[in-house]
Amino acid sequence: MHQQRPQILGANIELFERATPFTLILALYDADLALESCGWEQIDRLQQCLLLQPNKINNKSSRKSLLNELINGTESTYFDELTKKAHLRIRIKSVLSQFYKECLSLYSSKKYSRMEWSSIVSNIYISFDQNCHRI
Repeated sequence: MHQQRPQILGANIELFERATPFTLILALYDADLALESCGWEQIDRLQQCLLLQPNKINNKSSRKSLLNELINGTESTYFDELTKKAHLRIRIKSVLSQFYKECLSLYSSKKYSRMEWSSIVSNIYISFDQNCHRI
């Protein structure tokens, strides 16, 4: 008898087993096609965190440069769809813009110093990463 994997928030547990910063953000913003079309899990998680730094996603040109970095980088074969489909690039840039604005809003609404905020974000990610491997 085949046992079905448990569902979490409507998504298959396999999504969470291979979760990365980008896949989490894309899933949160319902960017399913972008989530499925690219090899996000092929990029090192630390590298993904570095790509999501504010200076990489704070304006249109930064977001465009980030996507060009993915398209032309060492993992470019996993991002062929981005070169072919403008609507994917537009959707990903939109998600990154929303993510940046919401992070900025959270940062400015709380009275945390930059060091405290960086520590909080790092701890959230580390906690998720550790718990993800226990599932």
